[in-house]
Amino acid sequence: MSLTATWIDVAVVAVAAVAVRPGASANASVVAYGVLVLFDWPAWEGTGGVGLRNLLTAVVVPAVLFWRHGADVFAQLLRDSAVVRWWLALIAFAAVATLWSDYRLPALKLAGYLGCYTAMAAVYLRAAHDDVGAFARGFVGVVAAGLVVLVVQTFVLDNPFGGAVGRASAFASPQYFGLHLGLAAALTGALSLAGRVGARAAAWLFTATGVALLVNGSRQGTAAFAIAAAATFVLSRDAGRRMRAALAVAAVAALALTALRVTDVGVAAMAWSPRALAGLELARSDGEVAAIGTLRARLEIYGELAGRVAASTPLEATIGHGTSSVADIVVDGAIDYRGQTAATVDHNRLAHDLPLRAAYEWGLVGVALLVGLYASVATALARAVLDGAATPTLLLTV
Repeated sequence: MSLTATWIDVAVVAVAAVAVRPGASANASVVAYGVLVLFDWPAWEGTGGVGLRNLLTAVVVPAVLFWRHGADVFAQLLRDSAVVRWWLALIAFAAVATLWSDYRLPALKLAGYLGCYTAMAAVYLRAAHDDVGAFARGFVGVVAAGLVVLVVQTFVLDNPFGGAVGRASAFASPQYFGLHLGLAAALTGALSLAGRVGARAAAWLFTATGVALLVNGSRQGTAAFAIAAAATFVLSRDAGRRMRAALAVAAVAALALTALRVTDVGVAAMAWSPRALAGLELARSDGEVAAIGTLRARLEIYGELAGRVAASTPLEATIGHGTSSVADIVVDGAIDYRGQTAATVDHNRLAHDLPLRAAYEWGLVGVALLVGLYASVATALARAVLDGAATPTLLLTV
């Protein structure tokens, strides 16, 4: 184990202890957890491929904090929010579908992670309800700390955590840190709607997270940023013109960047990715977009999954093949994805498409739950716009 990994291990344990210490307020715990997720890689490996650090940060700490701070907020959300009810129904069915999955451990990990992420959202909301001013100050501090860590790790320490393509990150997986930045954008919008972050501060926070996402290169984080900026723009009836203009530009830019990243046709500055350079080269040649490595591989995955969904038996078409069973396409040897094998396949990240994954793993039941979730989100936003009843809870839920 390297010296860097050793001191990061120590930092993880220390910050986790601060987060769950007896008597800590919800706000103190949330701030500590926000720092904790900046130190999330590489995972300690345990038996069965379970990362012990992931177990600590994504299961143990959220469970303790939910038990202490989030249960009553969660009960209220369950009563009042159709979005939360549809989301929990989808998680519940994913958990049930582990019963007929050939990959029980990855399936249980997915269901557990989704449940614990939901629990952590309830803790965030409890902290905001307890003292939204303290929550806002702590949040701004965590975002600033994350950006400082990103600069140090990426540009001072020569990016040991950025992966083969040198993506900017904190001391964490670039994918996870990208989602952390997406959540930061959602919280910026929520606190702006609550009047706890002023227009100028919100503009700076949106700008900072947007630039960080640019060099991080996360598609999901950038999409979350675009949704947060667009929703804040629509729901901020009292925002000044400059703030609304900045949000509009941010949302359009993020959507454009997301589209570019989905096809990997972007500028070289976006995560310094070789795929981006391939996209620029493609634009000057007579090649096909599908020739770019990532997109080609994903189109192959989509085609294989669609064919298997179409060939499913009536029972499989109804309830699916089981959670995490997308791995079948690698285990069966149908496709060669990044050299993965039955022993190394990443069961829960292979599909790269949630509707197709739902159709294959959870069947018509899962697709119906997913459609219900999307419809509830759209309905909640539409009602908020029409009734002028936008709340920070709504934006964070979305």
